[in-house]
Amino acid sequence: MAQHTAAAEDGRATSVAVQKPAAVPVWLAPERFEAADFSPDVCVADLRRYVHLPTVKAELQTFLLHLKNKLVEAINEDFGDYIALSSRLTGLEGAVVRMRQPLVDIQVKLCAVEDSVKAELQELQQGLQRRQDAVAARSTLELMQEVAASTGKVEKLLQEVGQQQTAALSRTAATGAARATAESSNGISSSSNEQLDNHCRILERVAGEAARLLYLAERGKQLAFVKTLERRVMGCRMNLDKQLQAALLAALRAHNWSAAVHCLRGYLELGEPGRAEEGLRAGLVGPLVADIVTQVKRQSTAAAGGGQRDSSSSALAQVVDQVLARLRSEAGPLLSQLCAAGSGLSGIDLLGAVLLAEVSQAVAEGMPGVFSPGNPSAFHQNYLAGQSLLDQLEGLAGSRAAVERLRGSSAAAGWAKRWNLAVYFSLVYQDIAGGVKTTA
Repeated sequence: MAQHTAAAEDGRATSVAVQKPAAVPVWLAPERFEAADFSPDVCVADLRRYVHLPTVKAELQTFLLHLKNKLVEAINEDFGDYIALSSRLTGLEGAVVRMRQPLVDIQVKLCAVEDSVKAELQELQQGLQRRQDAVAARSTLELMQEVAASTGKVEKLLQEVGQQQTAALSRTAATGAARATAESSNGISSSSNEQLDNHCRILERVAGEAARLLYLAERGKQLAFVKTLERRVMGCRMNLDKQLQAALLAALRAHNWSAAVHCLRGYLELGEPGRAEEGLRAGLVGPLVADIVTQVKRQSTAAAGGGQRDSSSSALAQVVDQVLARLRSEAGPLLSQLCAAGSGLSGIDLLGAVLLAEVSQAVAEGMPGVFSPGNPSAFHQNYLAGQSLLDQLEGLAGSRAAVERLRGSSAAAGWAKRWNLAVYFSLVYQDIAGGVKTTA
């Protein structure tokens, strides 16, 4: 400290000795040293234009000594307070130690609480996981119980229904055979139809239970217990399908439309509209269309004297008119219910997969000359009759969706492919070109 004070006194003496001769010259401009873009080379180059370099050097050294003196004065101004600071901090370390201990205690307590909370949280999560596992196990057990109970219930219902099916179907067949004498046997017919209707209603309920069984079996198909029941489930499904098909055919033959609707709804419950469509074709539309095709073919052949080409000129139009007319007269209530928008039977494609497909197949098998373009005039008439069939089927549709479904069906696509329009237009073009050449 004594040395620093002596140096400070020497600095003051030197500063006084330096500042006494003269002040800083105006041309030196010390403020230029504080500029952000200050450059020593530029400064010296600027000063040497009107001041000799030795003079510049001397003045700069004098200014440097002046700055050093100012720095020493600034340091000495607060040096006493800096030295006295250590004396004022006596006992501070003890205070810091006393303040640190409570903080350490709080930290220990907080760590203990944190560990306790983590342990509780882990235990809670483990408990929730065990609860979830128990819920999943309970759900699996309930599913297996439901599958087993539903399988037994469906088997029992099918067994009970099967015991009554033979007698009911035999009475229904007798009623259908005696339909021409229904007036004399009205009581028996009504009783048989009522029994058939009850039988089909029970089958619809069984189909609903079987649909639930199939849904449960699908949910638990990965379970070993459910896999052991697959044979029984498939047996129930096949047995129910057999009974539904037999009941549907019996109802259609007996013209018991209420019973037929119950069977159709049973197929929809099972998610098998295709089987319902097969039953409608086999029990109602197929025999009707085959009978009409046979009659029209016989009449056309007799009228044409055995000439097959001329006999097919208007045959398709007759088939179309008679098929739709007989369907309306013989199965009008069923037809209306199947085509109604809110009947619940919209899953069955009556117009495309049943009517159009059956007419297309029956005409192709019984009257193949209808689709032959060899006689352009007859082909044109038959083609118009075919388009008339599509128009009338669209007229039966109960909604725009049904029309779109008919137009996009595979039956409509197959019906369109039967008409070889390319060959027809080629023949017509040849006739027209031949006539023009003959005239020329």
